Amino acid sequence: MNVNECVKDISHCLNVYNLTLCYSENNTWVENHSYCIFNEKIKPTCLCLPCFTGEKCEEEIVSRNLWTIFIPLDEVTIGGATTQAILGGLFGGFLILNGILCLQTYLCQKLRITNLGIYLIMLSIVSIFIGLLQIVFTSLIPYVKKLPQPSLFADFYCFIMSKFVTVSLIAMYNWFIANVAIERMLVECFTSYNLYDSRRRSFIVSTIIIIICPLTTLPGIFTVRQNQPPQLRSVQCINFTHLGYILYATITRIHLFAFYLLYIIMNIIVLGHLLRHRRRFTDNDSLPTQLWVILRKHKDFFIPYLIQALGQLPNIVMDFIMTCPMANTTLVARISVAFYVIQIAPFALTFYLYTYLSPVYWSEFWNSSPIGTCLIKVKEKVRTIHNSYNIENNKLIQTRF
Repeated sequence: MNVNECVKDISHCLNVYNLTLCYSENNTWVENHSYCIFNEKIKPTCLCLPCFTGEKCEEEIVSRNLWTIFIPLDEVTIGGATTQAILGGLFGGFLILNGILCLQTYLCQKLRITNLGIYLIMLSIVSIFIGLLQIVFTSLIPYVKKLPQPSLFADFYCFIMSKFVTVSLIAMYNWFIANVAIERMLVECFTSYNLYDSRRRSFIVSTIIIIICPLTTLPGIFTVRQNQPPQLRSVQCINFTHLGYILYATITRIHLFAFYLLYIIMNIIVLGHLLRHRRRFTDNDSLPTQLWVILRKHKDFFIPYLIQALGQLPNIVMDFIMTCPMANTTLVARISVAFYVIQIAPFALTFYLYTYLSPVYWSEFWNSSPIGTCLIKVKEKVRTIHNSYNIENNKLIQTRF
């Protein structure tokens, strides 16, 4: 009898091996941690779920945040690790490409002298760093076994990608998005704030974000489980004790839900202010019509961050409700792949969402940024060559006739 197969499909196992689930009076094992089985030849026996161990399956192997390692990706993709590496590489590539395009646009003088420009510059820099880390580590994952010291790579991956660096960068990314929304709200709703105020405010806030986000990962140093098995080497640094998981979950949810709450509040305030302003001049239109006009006119503010926030939301909700026993199913594997694609999709459109939708930023891209001006020169050169070719063809046709 294959224990793993039985745990995965208990109904099939019961039929094949003529087994029966224990009754409540002879089931002494922890509920929802195992299956208790027996038949005429076998005494009541415990089949622990992959996440639990011990005589009565009472002990968790990993903390709740590691439910993802039990997802059977190989059942829904061709080579789970390879698929993860491809998706991670695409994610990193999108982040770097769009980050560079956005950064060289926001560094133009007209944009970088604003408080808003500082947050957008920091957002682009963080995006590039996350992308670089994604590409470096995901490109090595398929070749881990061929590396001189695979266990050392597992440690580096855990500390950099799972615990400290990438986690801090993602928190910074979200907080910079929130501060873009806050800055737009201040400029839009309060006359004492101006788009071209001193950048001191944005420098101070950016410095605070850069300092605090890494500091929030430090409690995880002291709350990791001891004496973990070798097969958990790649996640040992984030396999927390009960107290450690509570701290980790609390800090993570503050970063995520505070960002969402701030973002939603700022959008509602700005939308309400614009709606009141519009109603002073045109009160004939219906409310839906006025909202549509406002959203269309200010799409560069409402749409980009909304799409990125919504893209992250499915994975956040899933992480909030999932547990280790729930993860070991094909359905969860399919959902997790789909949600990961939804999460990375907006990053493929970052430059379009942040720059193209804004007439000011789009104009600066073509007129002031290095890549934009270079593309204009290339376009003019191609047009010149094309015109010369047409002139030569016309002359040739005229000489023939």
